[in-house]
Amino acid sequence: TKSRSAMAPLLWPRGAFLLVLMGYRALAFPGSRPQALRSRCRIPTFSRARVWSPFRAARRSGVKANAWRATKESMNRYKQRIENEAEGVVLHVRGREAKPTASLNWRDSVLKTRQDPVCESLEALRSEAETHLERVVMPHKKQEPFRHLSLRRIYRTKIGPNNGDVDRTVLQTGFQVETANRQFVFVDGVLSEKLSRTSDELPEGVYVGGMENIPDEIKDQVLKEASKVPADMYGSEYWAALNKYMMRDIAVIYVPEDTVVKDPIQISFYTTPSDDPTLASASFPRLVIISGKNSDAQALVYHTGAHNAIYHSSPSTTVNLAEGSTFNMYYHQEQSEEAIHTEVINATLADKSTFIWTGLAEGGTVGRLNMDVDVIGDDANVELWGASLAPKGAEQDLHTAVLHYGNSGHSVQEQRTIVGKKGHGVFRGQMKILSESFYTEVDQQSKALLLSPDGEVDAMPTLVVSPDKVEGAAHGSTVSDLGGEEMFYMMCRGVSESDAKAMLTKGFIRHIVGRFPFSFLRARNIEKILRMAERASVQWRFTEIDKTEGLDTMERDEEMAQFM
Repeated sequence: TKSRSAMAPLLWPRGAFLLVLMGYRALAFPGSRPQALRSRCRIPTFSRARVWSPFRAARRSGVKANAWRATKESMNRYKQRIENEAEGVVLHVRGREAKPTASLNWRDSVLKTRQDPVCESLEALRSEAETHLERVVMPHKKQEPFRHLSLRRIYRTKIGPNNGDVDRTVLQTGFQVETANRQFVFVDGVLSEKLSRTSDELPEGVYVGGMENIPDEIKDQVLKEASKVPADMYGSEYWAALNKYMMRDIAVIYVPEDTVVKDPIQISFYTTPSDDPTLASASFPRLVIISGKNSDAQALVYHTGAHNAIYHSSPSTTVNLAEGSTFNMYYHQEQSEEAIHTEVINATLADKSTFIWTGLAEGGTVGRLNMDVDVIGDDANVELWGASLAPKGAEQDLHTAVLHYGNSGHSVQEQRTIVGKKGHGVFRGQMKILSESFYTEVDQQSKALLLSPDGEVDAMPTLVVSPDKVEGAAHGSTVSDLGGEEMFYMMCRGVSESDAKAMLTKGFIRHIVGRFPFSFLRARNIEKILRMAERASVQWRFTEIDKTEGLDTMERDEEMAQFM
């Protein structure tokens, strides 16, 4: 027998040929390579392009190979990255000048519709915003806060000038009996005295209105609050800076210290359409709320626009609560079905102040609300009660951030969302207790109801707790549909299927809608909820039933549905 060293020259040609053959097969057919060969077998004398080119093979044979499709997908992603560029520079793709992107076209069309403000004091703020916009990146899909938002729906619209025509019928449907004679209307962000109803006298020192007639003693304070541009984690900076650059007027609610406003005040923002049916219009309302020391007030903020019109409403709200003050903010967003709504709300709380927000978002094909609450003082309270309705094809997106800096604070939030066919509901909230905040209690809950299997819900409640000493921290999320067990329970007691759907859907959202002290608002929205419930589909899922009287256990939906 020959030794291994003596047999090596004889085995080497045969082994080398085998190794080369295996390497050629692995490179030519990547899916057939064994895992060990992929990581260990390396042949430096051959490259994949020299052995076999899938691109040339695809072009010769006319067959779209997998590698060819992968290359097209990578090019599409590269083009998408170009479309998401926020800088107004000339871009090039393979040496050729790229076409203007959709986001840049949208931004340019918006800036061209800029109009002069109602007073010269706003020019300084608008100039600040111009430099701010130059360094702020436009929202795009690769940013985490906008990963679930349909930016394509926003950027595909081209903005034109507003025509200023107001449909009084649409506007008056939002007027509430409880706010009669205290209704202030802003058309395209500018106060309209003709449409406002302000016969009731407000308490002494309280001012509600625009910037033209604002008292000199509070003018500087209002301008200081209006200059704020929140830069939170959810991308509010761009929308707030754009609102600051485009604003023409400021809606002001000023309550001096030791003043109580018992009756609610209503601020209505109306967006008019464009004369050109191929263009959408845009408005940028600005609202500043200042509540003095030991004051108490409540207001309804209502957003609407022209019926069956395409427009973009982008409001921005700043709330400043002094020590011991309380403010109840009722929020109702009822835009047109084809409208787009992007809003930023920023609230700052001092010691022993209370901010209660009750909101209902139901309008628009895309609705995005960013809310940032900074609890600066000690013993401050925050209550956020929200409801969103996403009917067929609509998207409602709520991002909230509550940051506790002071001690002994308390925050509670509950968000309820109803999603219809092909609707999309998004909730992303964070309650953060910083390291210097002790004995704070927070609770955050998200509940969603799917009325169709085609609906989609993204719920992401989060808690960030830094200190060791806290009173309590809890959060949770549930997503459900109209289950068969609940429906079966009610139908066995004589309730029809349509009535059972209506009762379950109404009971889910009534906890939030019932907090509005406006009877007409509650009734109108209950009707909309019932119309969504009529088109709801029931998921007939049942738990296992024990065998009784020789009947087999039925678990599948179709078998149980035949008894309905």
